Amino acid sequence: MSQAAYLAIAIALIVALAVFVIVSFVALRRMKTPEGCEDIKTNNEKCGACTESGCPLYARFHKEVDE
Repeated sequence: MSQAAYLAIAIALIVALAVFVIVSFVALRRMKTPEGCEDIKTNNEKCGACTESGCPLYARFHKEVDE
């Protein structure tokens, strides 16, 4: 295969991936919140006892103590 064919395949793959990302993003934005999850609030007792440091709410409930 010639170098031009490889370049065309590479460009087609990049375009296909970009279209996939855009379609996935639009589908995610249009998706409705599941029933029962509309008004979920954080629970101070449960979040304060959580040890999952990767959670986005972890810093809000676990302040570092500087000594």
